[in-house]
Amino acid sequence: MIESSHKDRDEDVDAVKYLKAPDITLRVTEKCNLHCIHCFADSGSSTVSELETDEIKGIIDWAARNGSFRLGITGGEPTLREDILEIIGYARERNLWTVMVTNGFSLTEELCKGLRDTGINQVDVSVDNSHAEAHDYFRGQKGSFERATCAVKTLLKYGIPTAVTSVASAWNVNDLPSLYQLARELGATSFRLDVFIAIGRGESNLALTPEQFKNVYEWVNTLHDPDITVDRFSNQFDFLYTNKYQPDILEVACGHKGVPLCEAGIARCSIKADGTVSPCSYFCTPEFYAGNIRENTLDGIWHESDVLKKFRQPHTYEGACESCEYHTVCRGGCRARAYYMGGNLYGPDPYCWVASKGGSNVQKS
Repeated sequence: MIESSHKDRDEDVDAVKYLKAPDITLRVTEKCNLHCIHCFADSGSSTVSELETDEIKGIIDWAARNGSFRLGITGGEPTLREDILEIIGYARERNLWTVMVTNGFSLTEELCKGLRDTGINQVDVSVDNSHAEAHDYFRGQKGSFERATCAVKTLLKYGIPTAVTSVASAWNVNDLPSLYQLARELGATSFRLDVFIAIGRGESNLALTPEQFKNVYEWVNTLHDPDITVDRFSNQFDFLYTNKYQPDILEVACGHKGVPLCEAGIARCSIKADGTVSPCSYFCTPEFYAGNIRENTLDGIWHESDVLKKFRQPHTYEGACESCEYHTVCRGGCRARAYYMGGNLYGPDPYCWVASKGGSNVQKS
């Protein structure tokens, strides 16, 4: 259990409401056929007893029954599971919006046909650099760039909405415009950008500086093309970019002004291949394990876990956030970055360019 000596925030800020059923990221396997430098899951060969098909269907049943909207299928490399089409097909039968994240290396034409037949909503194919040699180096496997770009083309051939997805880091930050152009040339329906967090195999020297993060944030907001959707990493700092406070969809859903725009434990959770539940995919170390579905029900874990409750309670945040006018809006940004890269769950997001300069009194409008 995560211990905290922090007192609750001011009395006028209530405990955060949370969704009855979260979006779920399901890591269906720890196995992976690549060895990516930045992998937060440190995937490779599986050393755990992975969930059986029926156990995964039980998770899907709970999510559908309670009103979850989105199911993210990831790993490891999810296509290494022999029952992956059965899992995705079942999720679609239960009307969950389902997306799979893959490195594309094992996406054969036959598998793409099968994915089409499941009715999957989207497949995200990871591409880390617009140059083949650089991508292959980052992924630890020669030929992985060709396989990934071929996978995008084949998925699109079978009418599957397909995103080119990448993780922005110090290593590829200057290549992001070229990556976006590559996605357009491939005909991808979406370009999805996440940002690096130093967890697992990811080394801290891959982290963006706050100024680089700001530049990426502002660049992403300039991308407008009717032929490709841009799925940016977050809107946690829109109020800094626009200098205006606009209610987020999560805030509306939870009915609480000032809800943390970090959705961990509030609107989403992650389930590892062995059934371990955590607030989100990035909180993947034991101090954030909320329970295991093999030992407790998912319903019991989601509603009763002390770990998850920590993410639903207002806290006094430290450092620059404490004096910032927007501490009740963003609540410090991404909690995983604050914890793993800043060393303090209640500290500022290390990527916040305002916090990096000591904070600011940004006026609400």
